[in-house]
Amino acid sequence: MLSLSTPLPIVFALAVAPVVEGPEERSDLESTIADLAAPMVEEQALGLVFGVRTPSERVVRGFGRVAFDDERIPDGDTVFEIGSVTKVFTGLLLADAVERGRAALDDPIERHLPEGVDVCDDEGPVTLRHLVTHTSGLPRMPENFAPRSLAEPYVDYDAAALHAYLADFVLESEPGTAYAYSNLGSGLLGGLMARAHGAAGYEEALRERIFVPLGLEDTTITLDERLGARFADAAVSSTKAAHAWEFDALAGCGAIRSTVNDLLRFGEAQLDADGPLAASIARSHERLFDGRPPVAYGWHLSAGGRTLWHNGQTGGYHGWLSVNLDTGVVVAALSNGGAGNRVDAAAQQVAAAAGG
Repeated sequence: MLSLSTPLPIVFALAVAPVVEGPEERSDLESTIADLAAPMVEEQALGLVFGVRTPSERVVRGFGRVAFDDERIPDGDTVFEIGSVTKVFTGLLLADAVERGRAALDDPIERHLPEGVDVCDDEGPVTLRHLVTHTSGLPRMPENFAPRSLAEPYVDYDAAALHAYLADFVLESEPGTAYAYSNLGSGLLGGLMARAHGAAGYEEALRERIFVPLGLEDTTITLDERLGARFADAAVSSTKAAHAWEFDALAGCGAIRSTVNDLLRFGEAQLDADGPLAASIARSHERLFDGRPPVAYGWHLSAGGRTLWHNGQTGGYHGWLSVNLDTGVVVAALSNGGAGNRVDAAAQQVAAAAGG
């Protein structure tokens, strides 16, 4: 698998239900989650965790196992790769840079590249707005993307390769005219935002501008000993192992690792008008492209723009996050295994059962 997941068309009807954490008495919502999760764990996923937050309560339930040689059930603090859900964080870095006056949406990409990096502009300038909305005309992956190993495809695509590509690329459509999901565009944007924020790299920008202010203590790219001990095994299925992915120049498209509890916190931050980064977060919800699907700063929009969502897939993990801005329902799901589309569908059913 060479690329991260393509968002699917999503229709939401999110709502609210009682939420508990614990095995003693199962609420209707917990029963819904268990009924949806059980067949996935039996047939595909090694481990799976669902989290739901409503204005009154919260449910976090895990299923399956953390690792092939560890029968512990994963929980809200188990670390998974979140894949393309990373793009929402990259989008927030851009919204924050615009809010702080460090970038403008219509800045051409060369304004935030290192001095001396040439950018082909034969077909019109590509801007930050185009990158964050997947309307740049750039392909899903660069033509010079040639991984040494399909098990870990992004690790050896470095800045030199990216800059060589930018000097001589051909766009697939005129910038700003058509939606075409691009891991290349999002990965490029992550590096540009690191420079816009004056950070040493993408991970430092995330940590300083998002993770620390929002209290996301278990969200990272580089695993330390504490988080590594809670990192679920990469898996293709409940019986076949995969490889965890490392990223270099395209980290902004899918490199983040996180937990269901942290994703719920991040979802809650989208609803807090007085919290840290409130102005930047509110900006990040603004519709920037009114196509199919409508897109904000990395978020895809449904329910008239009132539901924010993104999914994600790496070689051994799948992620989902949605936030209903009207009902306050947040749904997060993380798995290690091959149940990606089923996780997305189940997350939508859980959201509906939660009343959002």
